[in-house]
Order: sequence, then C-alpha cells, then structure tokens
Amino acid sequence: MAEKGFYRKTVRSDIGAAIQGAEVTVNNTDGTPATVEDAQGAALSQPLVTDASGTFEFYALFGTYDITVTYSNQTVELPLQFIGPDPVIEPIGTVKLFATGVPLGNYLRLDGGLPPGDSYPSLAPLFPGGGQTLVDLNLDQAAPTSSTQGRGAYADELYMYAGYSTDDGVTVYSRADNSVVTRTLPNAPTGSVGSIVSDLTRFYIGTLADEILVYEKSGLSYVGTITVSSGVQVEGLDVDDSYLYVAVASGGGLFVYDKSTLALVQDLSSITGGNIAAVQVDGDRIYAAGNGFYVINKSTFTEVPASIGLPGTAYAMAQDEDRVYIGHADGGNLTVVDKTDLTAPVPGVPALGLTYGLGVAVNSSVIIVSGAGGNNYKMLDKATLTVVSTPLPALPGTGRESILVDGFWFVCHNEGGGFSGFDFSFGSIILPDVASPDPSLEYRIKAV
Repeated sequence: MAEKGFYRKTVRSDIGAAIQGAEVTVNNTDGTPATVEDAQGAALSQPLVTDASGTFEFYALFGTYDITVTYSNQTVELPLQFIGPDPVIEPIGTVKLFATGVPLGNYLRLDGGLPPGDSYPSLAPLFPGGGQTLVDLNLDQAAPTSSTQGRGAYADELYMYAGYSTDDGVTVYSRADNSVVTRTLPNAPTGSVGSIVSDLTRFYIGTLADEILVYEKSGLSYVGTITVSSGVQVEGLDVDDSYLYVAVASGGGLFVYDKSTLALVQDLSSITGGNIAAVQVDGDRIYAAGNGFYVINKSTFTEVPASIGLPGTAYAMAQDEDRVYIGHADGGNLTVVDKTDLTAPVPGVPALGLTYGLGVAVNSSVIIVSGAGGNNYKMLDKATLTVVSTPLPALPGTGRESILVDGFWFVCHNEGGGFSGFDFSFGSIILPDVASPDPSLEYRIKAV
C-alpha cells in the first residue's frame, strides 16, 4: 500500500495576520496536477483555498511537489516541497512534521516561537533586521508649498487620483508606472476637493463647493456635474452597480443619485441629520458617519437600528467583510464596529493619540488611521488591534484621506506636495533559502 503524508501550511501577512482566500495549486514535478486528498481519502479539487486562519492542508503520496500560492496580484512558487516518511524527533508547535534532512532556514514555529538553538542551529528570525517598513514611491507631486493640502485619495486598477484643497484640482496617475497622466481634467473643479471614488467605467469628484464632477475613465472625458445643494460640502462618496452615495457636511446629509441619469433618487437626511462626512455601502446596507453613526437598508432606504455612540465628530470610514472602521475626533480617534453586532463598538481598540482621525484605510493585515500628531498616522495590526511599533516614515503634514490597494498605500496630507504613495515592499512573500523546506512551517505573504 502506498504511503501518504500530511501537509499543512499557513499563509500570513508580514505582521502576522492570516490571509484568507489565497489559492494554492499542487503539481507533480513534471507539471501535472497532483492528487491531493482529505483525511477521509476523498479527492480535493484544485486550487485549494486558505481558510479563515490562513491555513491549507492535504494528504498526498510521499514525494516531491511543486506548490504555488496566489493571492491578489501575487503568485509565488514555493521551493520544491518534500513529503516523506522521516518524522522530526520533536514536534514543532502542535503539528508533528515530516523531516527533509536539510537546514530549515529562516522560519518561525507555528506557535510563533523558535525551536531550541542547539536542535536547529541554522534557524533565524523570519524578519532579520527589523520588521516592516514603507517605501516611498516618490510620486511626481503637485508643486509642494506650505499651503498645499491633499483632500481626496482613491485608486483603482488603472489610476490613482489625488485631489487638493487649492486650485491644484486633481492629479491622475497611472497605476502601471506611477507617472502623471494629467493634472488638467476638462471642466476641472475650481475649488477644494472633498472626496473621490470610481467604478468600472467612471470616476466621481466631490467638491467642498456643493458639486460632484463625473468623468469617463476611458479618455478621461467629462460627463456632467451634479449640484447637490448650495453652500454644502461633499465630504464622502461611494458607489455600487446602480447608485452614487453622497455624504454632505455643513447642513447637507446623505443623498443617493442614479449613476446613469445623475438624478437624485433619495434624500436620507431625515435619518442622518445634516452633517455626514463619510459613507460606505456593502451588500444591503449603507453606513454613514458624521455627527453620529447610522445604518440604512439599501433596498428600502429605511434605518437599521444601531446604538454605536461616537466620542467625537466622524471624518472618515473604511470597511472590510466583517467590520466598519470609523475615524473621528476625540476618544482615541478610531471606532470599530462589527457588522453583526450594532449594539456596541468592538472592545480593545487602543487610543491613537492623533488630534483627529481624518482618514482610515484597511486591507487584510493592517488599519491605517491618518491625522495630526507624531508621524501624522498610526498603523494597527488588524488581527490584534494593536499599534505597530516598528518605526515608519513620517508624512510631511497632517494626514488625510487614504486608501490601501494591492500592497500600496496612497495618502493625502498637508504640505510636501499633498499626496504620497508607499509600497509595502517589505511584504513580498518571504521564502527561505533552502531547496526543500519542511512542509508544515509557515510562509508569509505581502500585505495587500
């Protein structure tokens, strides 16, 4: 009877957060798909997908396999993986491993500790020299002056968009090479930009002078202008397949527009009141924040009961599949809400010590809250809600709106050109320098 071995690996971000949804393919060394099974011997379909803990596992015949991990825009082929009959003398973590007879290289144990040095003399920390850092992309910015203030940051698959509070208007950058595509959009906003968002075909620029300018991404051509209400400030935008959702401060509220006709569909100010600075849509819900936090049914435009008190005025909001992250004045600058529990904020969020939480960005690994003080932002480990202590580069002025996408952080700020981009280049999938690493130890993947 052919012997089979068990293989398990965990895919994590650089700071330790589990990566769910990474796709894993297992091939024989000749390139043909390997036969992989579950514990009961049933064949598993490929690609395998990492679970909520970032883990994938399978059983396969003893042998050598070519395993590839893909997540977001990254694909990494692991060194040849050997599943063999020789057990390690001592279990590492909670899983008994199959030995390969080669040095283990730069690994961490499953439980985060290090095996005894006399047993594994070549073992070294996974992050020799000190953890994550941000690498400035050195974008070609607007002419930096003391008055330059970035006020709208967004990025999609084609472009990065940087809005400003002066007549600098909006700069559009290419995602392909970070070069400037244009600084002079047709019918460009003449006042301060408040927010920018895009969908598959268009992008939308909200201004602090009561307008939303609409452009086609193809050709960057002007489509039209929505005038919300005289004297109000468009501070937040979001879109879905049908509608544009508009958060308006200074006596405004929350408004919904038809994307095809640019006509007003619904005024939700009777629910939210007249000062809304941020809006996010997800599934059948609209989340809005300003002088309070509100949840609205997207189909019926009726309020969903929520009792989340904010300690100060909200300025920004971001979300993932499970939670909403609200940046605000006072009270530690960040409130986290579990989408399944609208009765109280998530506990354990640390005080960030910023003057305001003016921007919030989130990805699979981190939360970044931008504002005034210190480096003008704070980065948190999303899994533990703890502040990342590794030294990070400072913004030249108060941090404002920002977005995390594909391993990059784009952020608006005061001074210094008003807009910066950073690469989480520390986060490439980390592989050890060995030909056949032990299969049950962890790899780590870029924060995206």
